[in-house]
Amino acid sequence: MKKKYCSNPICNNEIEGMGNNPQPLLDLKVTDSVCDTCNEEFVIPARLGEPVSEFIRLMILGFQKN
Repeated sequence: MKKKYCSNPICNNEIEGMGNNPQPLLDLKVTDSVCDTCNEEFVIPARLGEPVSEFIRLMILGFQKN
């Protein structure tokens, strides 16, 4: 089975299982997914409207194409 890695540009962890939807934090393709760590640390708080540190937000948004 082909290994799949986290689509978060500041992470490169291997994904175990199906992975997690990166929305709304990352504007990625449907086939992209994030690891459990990024899901817990970044994606879920963003869905709940919690503030994300300015450093993390700039790192992630800096890699996105406008």
